[in-house]
Amino acid sequence: MLFRSYALTTNGSGTLSWASVGGSTSDYQAFTSSGTWTKPASGTYALIECWGAGGSGCRTAGNYADTGGSGGGYVSVIKKLSDLTSTVTVTIGAGGASQTSNGSNGNDGGNSTFGSYATGYGGGGGQYQGTTANTGVSTGGGSKAGTQYYVTTSNVGTAENAAHAVRFSTPIWNGGGSASVWYVGNYVGGYGQSSVYGGGSGAGNGPSAGSSQFGGAGGSSSGVAGSAPAGGGAYGLNTASGAGARGEVRVTVW
Repeated sequence: MLFRSYALTTNGSGTLSWASVGGSTSDYQAFTSSGTWTKPASGTYALIECWGAGGSGCRTAGNYADTGGSGGGYVSVIKKLSDLTSTVTVTIGAGGASQTSNGSNGNDGGNSTFGSYATGYGGGGGQYQGTTANTGVSTGGGSKAGTQYYVTTSNVGTAENAAHAVRFSTPIWNGGGSASVWYVGNYVGGYGQSSVYGGGSGAGNGPSAGSSQFGGAGGSSSGVAGSAPAGGGAYGLNTASGAGARGEVRVTVW
């Protein structure tokens, strides 16, 4: 998406209106695989957007508190076109590979980079909890700092309460995490969390996957891959887990 500046203007007769001062788009390049960006001949500013790849879900043999992969993170940077080199290497992060062995964590998604100017960080792989009780865990938020969303609870007694315990806030820029929670006599896992710009997380052993307004959604059920860009893969119940979706880089010049 392109961020523009607006100014309040008048026609000289007292009529006010908002006018864009950002200029018109002169060049747009989107990368879904690694390549080279070439600076256009005209333009003043460049909006650089990067999505990291989503992580894959874990694989499990039972109905435990297991989670799907986290969505990849998003970053946007505005640079003067004159500050960018004539060509820039673009690297697109690969989605976390599907996990094929029971009792294994998912694989992390790769970072997407626009040279040294911007990096979208990959999401974490889903976590296998097995029979571990009294634990809530997120697969991560898709950022370099690990911006993770942890929930821990024990003996909350009912599925309804367990669901409330993992409804933590939706990340905006980072990808959605996937939380699990244990309650008496049962394991409930993989409440996929949503994002706004980053990818949504994949479903685990729970009711839903995460969505995203500007990134890809997480895999919706066992074995389903995330949607590009940046969606996390779902867990796999006695089947290969869902793979994470690739990242993406977009550059808009105006």
